[in-house]
Amino acid sequence: MEVLCLLAVEEEVAQVVRANLERAFPSWRFETATSAGELKGWAGRNVDVLVLSRFLPGEDPVRLLKKLREFFPVSHVVLLAGAESDAQRAYVRAAKELGFTGIVTGRLPGDRPYTIFEALREVEKELEEERTMEELTPVEIPPVKKERGMLVLVAANKGGVGKTTVAVSLAVALARGGVPVALVDYDFASPDATAFFGLKGTPGVELLAGKPVTGELLRRVLVRARPGVDVLPGPADGAVPPFRAGQVTEITRELLKMYPVVVGDTPAAYVVKPWLKELFGIAEYVLAVVDQSRFSEHNVKSYAAKLLEAGVKPERMGIVLNRFSPRLASPKKVENWFKEALKGRAKAFPMVVAVVPSDWEAHVRCGHKGKVVGLEDPSAPWHRLAERIAAAARHEYRPVKRSFFARLFSKS
Repeated sequence: MEVLCLLAVEEEVAQVVRANLERAFPSWRFETATSAGELKGWAGRNVDVLVLSRFLPGEDPVRLLKKLREFFPVSHVVLLAGAESDAQRAYVRAAKELGFTGIVTGRLPGDRPYTIFEALREVEKELEEERTMEELTPVEIPPVKKERGMLVLVAANKGGVGKTTVAVSLAVALARGGVPVALVDYDFASPDATAFFGLKGTPGVELLAGKPVTGELLRRVLVRARPGVDVLPGPADGAVPPFRAGQVTEITRELLKMYPVVVGDTPAAYVVKPWLKELFGIAEYVLAVVDQSRFSEHNVKSYAAKLLEAGVKPERMGIVLNRFSPRLASPKKVENWFKEALKGRAKAFPMVVAVVPSDWEAHVRCGHKGKVVGLEDPSAPWHRLAERIAAAARHEYRPVKRSFFARLFSKS
């Protein structure tokens, strides 16, 4: 398998560094990014190895380090810190605090014994070890058929890990990019999606129980929460409505005729709910939310197994890693834990598709106002995820750039 190595280094040395590394690692493919802007353009792509120079122009080097895992959650990273100085020592200290260990110091090729060549040889060994695991194909979001919309479900095996916030953030991001969305609160016992838009207590899905499902009836119950976001609220009293067998799936199929994307917020304890197993079976994509601060290796492996038992197809699964801190388990480890749990039971493994940093509470606070943190930043993780989902739904994603005053007075 080809190794893609991205060299994020200043333009003056880019070609020299690339030529030397191509001779040392002839089977690798090398690409270059000579500014922070170019580097961010690679975000969301499958970069195996990232070599980042402290001198890359375009952004403060420490600030860029802090965002690096949002852009490249599972890439192996080698940092080029440069010759010793106060700035270099501060950079190395910040890198270590953020959990980065592959740090080359000194003028290139670096201080011995840990030169850039040695650092990349260590990465090469790590890549070989990863590939000794059972070969599985990375999950790609499958395109939907033209005659229906795309169903995206957000799942978690415990409450309080940010599942509803992820569902709301994705729905708002898609709508802001020009993709109309129905946001469905399937968490009937603990409905919360409407509260994120200040619509708490609004009657919803209970009005549909036992009735013939039609688009006209659904339009009476749907609530316009934001431009482009219509919400099908959960029951106002938190009691599970008396749906007839298969009716929840009927409601969902009707919504898929009306909207290009339907985002569903699912209950955390899902194994015993047959209607939810039906939904997982027809979903094009399931986002498994992992709270990095609360999930151990055992938790993640158990979670992956429960998702399979609940009817989730491994080839249609992605991982959202929230409350991310580089000091905890790396995104690559989380992917590998899923992979190990799926050994012999799947032909594809889920990838980390979004990394939300440890300031998760800011997302929650904004989510309860129907807002999304960082949506004005074109490199925000929600944009990349929404763009991929929009493409699979056969829609163009066009995030709108707004003026300062528009952002100041906006509700979304």
